[in-house]
Amino acid sequence: MRDRRKSIPPEGPPIDLSQTTEATRRAIYDAVVEIHFTHEPGEILAAKEAGEWYQVHTAEECGVQVAYLAGRWFVVWRQWDAPDDAPEEQQWEVLTVNAQPSGRFGIEFQEV
Repeated sequence: MRDRRKSIPPEGPPIDLSQTTEATRRAIYDAVVEIHFTHEPGEILAAKEAGEWYQVHTAEECGVQVAYLAGRWFVVWRQWDAPDDAPEEQQWEVLTVNAQPSGRFGIEFQEV
């Protein structure tokens, strides 16, 4: 199991995106790791058996970055599974973070 510090528990309070602090940035980062890079037990085996794609790289390997710019929170990371000759926009995952009270951590992600 990967060792990582968590700033919010999985069922914790929603992340307040109006706060442009290091604590908010870290909470978003932790949510990204939990949602996009952490697999449930047996999930990888099920994906392999079904011939489906699954994330094999860690957030650290993909260089996940969280930034506040122009009044919005953005998350960016490198897609290492993209072919070398893929256009640049397919080599990077770029998401905005939006409030979503019913979503996990009180946020949702939208592709840019």
